[in-house]
Amino acid sequence: MERTDLQITLRKYLKRKSNENCKIFNLCDEKVYNEIANILATILKENEPEKKTWNFSNNTLQTRLMLAWFCKDNHLFEKTANEMNDTSFKMSKGLYVCGVKGSGKSSTVKALNELILYFSSTKAETRKFKYVEQNKLANCYELNSNINKYTYNEINEKFDGSPHNIILDDLKFEGLTKSFGTDFILIIIRFLYDRYSLWLFGSSNTIITSLLSPNQLSKHLPDDLYNRFKHQYNIINLKVTERNS
Repeated sequence: MERTDLQITLRKYLKRKSNENCKIFNLCDEKVYNEIANILATILKENEPEKKTWNFSNNTLQTRLMLAWFCKDNHLFEKTANEMNDTSFKMSKGLYVCGVKGSGKSSTVKALNELILYFSSTKAETRKFKYVEQNKLANCYELNSNINKYTYNEINEKFDGSPHNIILDDLKFEGLTKSFGTDFILIIIRFLYDRYSLWLFGSSNTIITSLLSPNQLSKHLPDDLYNRFKHQYNIINLKVTERNS
């Protein structure tokens, strides 16, 4: 399906579901969920360099949980969390999406975020995020001696509205070194502290993708920050996603 065809499909879907007296979609309705899941699969396929297909068979519950989270569908979120037998999952938390290389962490998060953007003109309550690449944090610090652009939404010493919801893609510590007096590890730690404060006071939410398991991550963070991390994030562990030729 070409991108223009995808947009037409989404517009038709929204027009069909739009109603001033009801939610724009109810993911607990099996037909609605299947339609949204098919659209998500199409976005994933279109974002794959080789146009491979995804069948979600290894990450069905994880993907459903994240879709419910993005759409703020409390009922489906709680239902899925119960199926996963994990009482730590909370709608108010952010997402820490981890897993081995090739498990579809970044691709799935990007596709979900893109899917939600198509619903931006509706009255559906959803979450939308801006991307931050890790190296941009370091570049921002070297230019401004702070990372406020990616924490408090500061531009040219002015604050442009509320802090954004942020996706930090591919968090890693290996290979980070000091450069001209700048400790890149401390910049990442500063980012995590600031994003915790913003989340705690309800200003914005954060998604992080990483190869690091929570136990591996704990080795790089101060104890108090790791305790905050466990309080702040839903831990989504993806298995290897089946990409079919």
